[in-house]
Amino acid sequence: MIILNSLSYGIYVATSKDVITRNGAFRSMMWVFIFASLVCLPLGMASLSTVDASSFESSIWWLVVYISLGATAVPYLLNAFAISKVSALVVAVFIYLQPLIGFILASIFLNEAIDLRFGIAAALVFAGVFLTTRRSQNDISQTPEPEQTSLGI
Repeated sequence: MIILNSLSYGIYVATSKDVITRNGAFRSMMWVFIFASLVCLPLGMASLSTVDASSFESSIWWLVVYISLGATAVPYLLNAFAISKVSALVVAVFIYLQPLIGFILASIFLNEAIDLRFGIAAALVFAGVFLTTRRSQNDISQTPEPEQTSLGI
């Protein structure tokens, strides 16, 4: 499921620039969340049917709101906005660097230990980013030179 999720999100990032630019980040994300809810709501309702939601404290509901908006909807909206402004490749690099940045911040602010497992994971992330962002020699030789104006600029 994780690999399928990563693959589908990668396809989305790579192919959504035209749609997001044409429709805007907010409208595009609105439709993404509407279609995702068609799948997620029935599954979530089945799971929630076994839970007594009335016993939750108000702090739990505030955490649900934060996770829904602050940690999910807003980042998706910001990623869509970024895709409309820069190349999908740049957005993908930042998306894949987020776990590393999060762990580094956790080690600074929460005293999480940076160990060998983190080093291996970070090396794999950087290797993946390098492999996906490097241009082959064939791509470089086929890139046209930018035209200069009469002022030589």
